[in-house]
Amino acid sequence: MEELRRTEAARQAAERAESEARAKAARADKLATAEKVRDVIRERTMGCIGKQALPMLVTDEKAEVIAKAAMLFCEGEVNALIAATVDVILNDGELTNETAIRQAARKRVEEVVTAHVVRAKGELILQGQKREDRPAQSRAPTL
Repeated sequence: MEELRRTEAARQAAERAESEARAKAARADKLATAEKVRDVIRERTMGCIGKQALPMLVTDEKAEVIAKAAMLFCEGEVNALIAATVDVILNDGELTNETAIRQAARKRVEEVVTAHVVRAKGELILQGQKREDRPAQSRAPTL
């Protein structure tokens, strides 16, 4: 009788372990898919931001203002990126407070967009300086 109980307990433990392993693999697959979706959405969002911010870079506005304006023009993409980021974090399973996660994701997206605008504005300024530093090409006829 004792042998039968041990066998049954071992069988149940093996089933639990197998079930947990399948669940863990399913969570990993779901997380990987969520990350891929987020990456695609991030590329689309940053493309929109770049397209919208480009004409504003030549203004005297601060980078933060340009970033906010570009995010307004790309609001759908920004919201999709925030939702995809929240989905990744929730699928990771470590955090569960969706409101706090959503707020943190929105803040992070704003920071990333602002950083990209600052870099783009800086590159534009550097390009202008390089053009000014080059000596004017001689227009005199060559021999």
